[in-house]
Amino acid sequence: MRMHRVIECTTRWAQRGSYVGVLITLLAAAGCGGLPFRHTEYGPLPTVTADEIRAALARSIPRRYQLENVVVLRFRRRAVSALGVASVDGDHDAFRVACLSHTGVKIFEVVGKGTTTVSRFALPMLTERGDYTRAVGTDIRRVYFDLVPSYEASVRMMSGRVVFVHEAEGKRVEHEVAGSPPLLIEKRYYETGKLLSRIQYGGYEWRGEQAWPRSVQVKNVLYGYTLTVRVKRIHPS
Repeated sequence: MRMHRVIECTTRWAQRGSYVGVLITLLAAAGCGGLPFRHTEYGPLPTVTADEIRAALARSIPRRYQLENVVVLRFRRRAVSALGVASVDGDHDAFRVACLSHTGVKIFEVVGKGTTTVSRFALPMLTERGDYTRAVGTDIRRVYFDLVPSYEASVRMMSGRVVFVHEAEGKRVEHEVAGSPPLLIEKRYYETGKLLSRIQYGGYEWRGEQAWPRSVQVKNVLYGYTLTVRVKRIHPS
């Protein structure tokens, strides 16, 4: 079943009440508003070149999959807990994400293709003081795409890890990599020298040669929110 059908069916089930029990169980298991990011300790990088690290990352990244997530969005002293369903298609550079509240109400839905992100739906509380949904959609795209550092990026070796730095037109993207085999543990986005957002990855689960982060946290400095995602189920395509 394609993910847009999953999202539509999930919404209908929630409206009829048959999905609410599952959603409440997932949120209760995650601690609702107290969902912490799972920090992971990584071993040192193997003795390899920067190009070999890029190649290892590229091999480990899944191309097409669906996720069931528990999500907490904290903004303006509020914390919104939700069940998220996500579809990621790396072959076509596209994604689709929808989140439902613990009562089965859709909170937001965003879709993206290429560099374009579109908000399909958002509750008023997410748009009354700036378009948080569009910002969250942009950050979601950053979470799941552009995971391999550019070959134009410079390389900074640190203790047990490496940072790839790509700068262009006043913007800077940093990929921080650690572990053996190498894994992306953090991405940072800057503009005119100011940090815009920081994405942390942890709790990787390996399935064959591919790895999924079970825990992700986005801190958006520009909009002042934190998005924490805990993956509950993975469905490779």
